[in-house]
Amino acid sequence: MHLVMFDIDGTLTNSENIESEIFFKVVLETLNVTISEDWEEFPHITITGLLNEIIDRQGLTVDKEQTRQVVKQRFFQLFKEYVEKNPNSLNEVEGARSFIHSLKNRDDVYITFITGGGTDQAKFKLNLIGIDTTDIPIISDDDSYIRTEIMKMAVNHVQLIHNITKITFFGDAIWDQQAAKTLKYHFIAVGDRVKNEFNINNYLSHKLLYDLLGLSTLPKGSDPK
Repeated sequence: MHLVMFDIDGTLTNSENIESEIFFKVVLETLNVTISEDWEEFPHITITGLLNEIIDRQGLTVDKEQTRQVVKQRFFQLFKEYVEKNPNSLNEVEGARSFIHSLKNRDDVYITFITGGGTDQAKFKLNLIGIDTTDIPIISDDDSYIRTEIMKMAVNHVQLIHNITKITFFGDAIWDQQAAKTLKYHFIAVGDRVKNEFNINNYLSHKLLYDLLGLSTLPKGSDPK
């Protein structure tokens, strides 16, 4: 079984900039702290990882778990409100929905989603762009604040029911690439934020994508381009 793992923000949805702005706002509102917009300064790019680092750097005497819960709830609330007010602001990376559907139709591929945000927020975003998350595991910051651990949990989940012979990870950021390298997963970069051996800008050509995945046949109904 070929396990194909997807990051969400910037990889399947164009939500990364929206979420960054809202996260900055929530941290300022909750902790009265302005943080750097350079995510690469932080060792763990997940909600909990970022909050732990911010609290430690600022020397704040707050309950980390309680702060995490407050920030997550407020973050999701403001994100939903933003999308409701701006219904055209959240879109799929071109072709993502169709490609996910195509992979789901294969007997030799299993899909998982991973995210540094919360599971409920991930489902909300994916459902908004028309991706059915039924029967697809989502491993998130709710499970671990360390990205490589989130990815390993996704693998462990699938290994309970399938023999995994290959793992491919689609991501858009340097921390995605680094995590894939650490775990020795085949990495495909989405967009132009990361210099990588294999890069795509969208999911429109299923033939190209299957070639990159090393899958030899196209399932019925796939785009033959």
